[in-house]
Amino acid sequence: MHSVKTVLAALACALLLASPLPAVDFGLLTTQSLGTDDAFSGDMDKLSWSGSFTPWFSGILIENGDLYMSAAVTPRYESGEFIVLPELLRSEVTLRSRRGTELRFGRTAYADPLGLIAVGLFDGFQVSQDMGESTLSAGAWYTGLQHKKRANITVSPLDQGNYFTLFDRQDMNTYFAPQRALAALGWEHPGLGWAANLRVAAIGQFDLNGEDDKYHSEYLAGKVSVPVRNEWVFDAGAALELLQTPDGEAKLALAGDLGASWMPPTGIQDRLSLTGRFATGKVEDSPLGAFMPLSTVTQGSVLQTKLSGLGHLRAGYTARLHEMFSTNLSASYFVRTSKVSGASLTWPEVTEEDKYALGGEMFLSLLFSLTTDISMNLGGGVFLPQLGDIAPKEREQWRFELAATAAIF
Repeated sequence: MHSVKTVLAALACALLLASPLPAVDFGLLTTQSLGTDDAFSGDMDKLSWSGSFTPWFSGILIENGDLYMSAAVTPRYESGEFIVLPELLRSEVTLRSRRGTELRFGRTAYADPLGLIAVGLFDGFQVSQDMGESTLSAGAWYTGLQHKKRANITVSPLDQGNYFTLFDRQDMNTYFAPQRALAALGWEHPGLGWAANLRVAAIGQFDLNGEDDKYHSEYLAGKVSVPVRNEWVFDAGAALELLQTPDGEAKLALAGDLGASWMPPTGIQDRLSLTGRFATGKVEDSPLGAFMPLSTVTQGSVLQTKLSGLGHLRAGYTARLHEMFSTNLSASYFVRTSKVSGASLTWPEVTEEDKYALGGEMFLSLLFSLTTDISMNLGGGVFLPQLGDIAPKEREQWRFELAATAAIF
């Protein structure tokens, strides 16, 4: 079934390309990435490498219509296996009317107001209507044609098992993401008369995997950002989730986000930020459950875990020290928000139900922009469980990564 859908999608793209385009542009982007989850273990299975080659194409279809297409071929070494992965990336047609209506369809990008529920590329459409001082939008998408690591969907135990199964060329089910439908209705007001930006959305995701253990969920989410005197930006967001599980129970879950950024009046472009995030975990004998987003947005650079049942406080400093050089330094602390978090923590093992503090993390990244077409990013950090009470005797966890990107033409 997946192969038939893929062929039909490719034929549709070929028909679009066959149409005469008044103006076209194209290019090729390549990214080479090298990373290790534990620099001092000597275990080569913890070493990962990927070399992505991404051609892209854009053109004007009609006076008020655009076409953009991109794909990638990615040789990758991960978990001791070497594979080559082809992917269709953002590929969409955009049509606009003189009445302020915009239609986007294809493999399009979507992000919820918090950027924590559904984020990434999805196959479907979105209609937006300019209402003067605000914008109303509605969209529907399907997730099952993407590569699973790109979609990063781990809602149910079935999804998690699919995500961590190594890709097998003989079984294309190990390539595709879980089959889920996503629908969203959103409203955005960029001004509100006092320079604030407000986004709200009603979102639903529905399990189409054809298995008995179905997980559906609906969300109400909103976020407001308030700039003050061009120096400060304050953010506040929240989400309410209603989750339906296979046992017939409906659980409520909550997530929140608070943040503040300060652009100090210095001679360089720099910013200080403080962000706090919170999501409920499962509470026994209670209607409160673990917050379960559609997309897994990892909360740490070293301790890469999902937000479910987690509290995360992060302080960051970003500075552009030179037109060719910038840096980002962050310090984070993680705690569980319930005895049963619901998060897929792979390290350290959570064994003490009456312990909540996971530990702290520090990460430093350096970005070198040699030209507008060539850049290099070097990052490294450490997670320290000794700063928590769950696994204080575990050794620290290190991560280093190096990425180089070049636009060839």
